[in-house]
Amino acid sequence: MKPPDQPGQAAYIFSEDASYQLVSRFRHSGLPPGVHFVGSVTGPWPIVAIAEFDDLAELPAIVESVFGGGSGSADPETAYTLAMNAVKHSVYPQLMALVRIDVIGVTDDAGVEELRGQITEAIGNEFNFVFGAFDVFACVTEDEDNSIMSKIFELLKLDTVSHTETLWIIDYVCGDTETPPPYRVRTRKD
Repeated sequence: MKPPDQPGQAAYIFSEDASYQLVSRFRHSGLPPGVHFVGSVTGPWPIVAIAEFDDLAELPAIVESVFGGGSGSADPETAYTLAMNAVKHSVYPQLMALVRIDVIGVTDDAGVEELRGQITEAIGNEFNFVFGAFDVFACVTEDEDNSIMSKIFELLKLDTVSHTETLWIIDYVCGDTETPPPYRVRTRKD
């Protein structure tokens, strides 16, 4: 369940330059302010982070706190949602995959609402529509890997889903109170 003080906007950040050791570093130091989740994943980006904020102007500093060395050099791919983050706030089974979803043929609000219902039926509520190189960011969870694959295949059956890219979560840390130990970490006050 989303806490009442959860920020109203979010960004999903994909770094191809970050080290897998970033998860271990944050496990020991805590997450920087504005960072909800950092995970090491399979695929072209070793690290994915979820930032939550109330003002988009906060995002550059959050990105630097995770990926930059203070020199202003961090420029990872981001996807932005105008809504509260729905990813990694309540469901933490053994197996989780983050999925980037490309959509075609959705041209109005009615189409978005229809797609929202179809995605919810296929994988549950853990997703957001985004502005970025893809259209929907989701987390698919299950206790068995075959069940995750079945859910992703259900997504691919939708006429408006043209492509998915699946990033299996290897390890992660998260500031959510529902996160099981040893994955739950505090958020630093910096």
